[in-house]
Amino acid sequence: MQALVMAMYLPVLLAHSAANTHVIRVAEPRVEVRSMGNPARALERIRDGSFTTVEHLNDLAENPDLRPIERLVYANAPLILEQSRILNQTQNVLLGLFYTTSVSTLEGSPTRTTIRYYLHFSNERDGMPLGRRMARYGHPFDAELVYAATFEGERVLSAYYQAPNHRLIPFSHEYGQHPVFAIASPNHNFRLVRRDDLPVLALLPQNDLIANCFHDPDFVALAALDALAQHRIDISEYVYVAFQNPIPRREVTVSVRVRGRWYHLHEKLGTGVTVQGYHQIGIWVGFQPQPDDIEELRITIRGQPYPQPEVFAVYLYARPFVPA
Repeated sequence: MQALVMAMYLPVLLAHSAANTHVIRVAEPRVEVRSMGNPARALERIRDGSFTTVEHLNDLAENPDLRPIERLVYANAPLILEQSRILNQTQNVLLGLFYTTSVSTLEGSPTRTTIRYYLHFSNERDGMPLGRRMARYGHPFDAELVYAATFEGERVLSAYYQAPNHRLIPFSHEYGQHPVFAIASPNHNFRLVRRDDLPVLALLPQNDLIANCFHDPDFVALAALDALAQHRIDISEYVYVAFQNPIPRREVTVSVRVRGRWYHLHEKLGTGVTVQGYHQIGIWVGFQPQPDDIEELRITIRGQPYPQPEVFAVYLYARPFVPA
């Protein structure tokens, strides 16, 4: 009797699942090949452009030629405790300090500005396995929030930093001060340092959207070598897709057919992506494909209704640059 019920129920279940699944097919997608730069040049650029002094940060914060929001960024830039090997690591290299800003306005009320500061690294020692990270984010880099603060003029409304296990901890921050943080975990979370007599690193904040370092050829080459050395992962063995997911809390997965065989994002993630917005994902194929090898792209969405996702790019990477 139970077998009979299951035999009757299974076709209904499959039909319901199919009715609530939408597949978008892109035959013969346009595929670009992105080259890598020089990892040695990346290290030079980090050394020459990422570090500064507290005095320079304070001078920039008082520079009347800069926009008010830029002065705000420099005035409150965090400092990082100078820990052993942080400046001479050949893996998990510190790329620099980056920031994003958002402004909230309401008629009749003061403007509120939120600044988020991030440290970017070429990789991480622990945390999410690199294969899964490549699938979810489409790159081997590690970007970690240091701290965020919301300002109303020169008044700090709130501030919090990212502690180990990605906990967000509120703390008391004063406008115009440089809070000090130490890297406190292998995956680059932080602890607040309250002593002011310890050696620190001052980093020059760079606009995250303008710098776009995760697509910078030199930084990609540096991260590619790091991934190869630490994890034996060759980032040229992936097909990358950048797309917009317009659907919140719906499972969206991507598949590519390469030389007649299908490869799927959910094989690394278990599911697809469920967060609304821009996504850059990497699908591992196990060899270095060429543009003509990519025969079809499919985006599968579970649930109705569904707006059309927008595909921005399908691309490959050439093999990592290996110094002589």
